Amino acid sequence: MNYERAIKTIRSIRGLSQQDLAKRMEVDEAFLSRLGKRNSPSSRTLEKVASALEVPMYLLVLLASDEDDLSSMAKETADALGQQLIELLLAAESKDPSSRSAGKRK
Repeated sequence: MNYERAIKTIRSIRGLSQQDLAKRMEVDEAFLSRLGKRNSPSSRTLEKVASALEVPMYLLVLLASDEDDLSSMAKETADALGQQLIELLLAAESKDPSSRSAGKRK
């Protein structure tokens, strides 16, 4: 699991600096730096990070996962996770006015 990569990816998408995220979480930047380097933060900490990044926790965990982490996942779990991601993407697309106008052009 690579939580550092996942956090950085989502921060970048959200346009947040590490300092911005630390403020949202009410922690110092050193805590975030250490968090990214830990292999297994507590679920409470992951929930706090996901909340501050405004993403579901499962997305944070998925982005932190390496191929080896995912290969042992049960098919039912993988299917359910895939469905949730599709729903999340569709919801994000429906909120993005530029994606709607692009879809209407032909």
